[in-house]
Amino acid sequence: MHVYDFLANKENRNHVAYAYLDVFTRPAVFTTQDAIVSWLMAQTISTTYNGKRYYLVGASRLGDIWLAKSNVVGRYDIRVDLEDCTNWLSGLNVAVDLHPPCPKETWSCDG
Repeated sequence: MHVYDFLANKENRNHVAYAYLDVFTRPAVFTTQDAIVSWLMAQTISTTYNGKRYYLVGASRLGDIWLAKSNVVGRYDIRVDLEDCTNWLSGLNVAVDLHPPCPKETWSCDG
């Protein structure tokens, strides 16, 4: 199944990977903003493919999804069809700090 077909189906809106795939398949001008990159990095979505557990780390506008053995956005081990994956799980990547400390140069988080 093409990723866009998955996203177009209203029944998939509660799927654990829906929001992630929706954001990841948008044009780069929208997905390279710091807030979006932080959100993507904070997500941990995993699935089973061919009996092995993988992390979802991206999607292509060509229709496939990217799976990796480690949770690093944009670095994948294999590209597969969405329908070939089962047992989806989601969570937060606790290794990502969404609120980094204030820069030493300014000692202020007010901007």
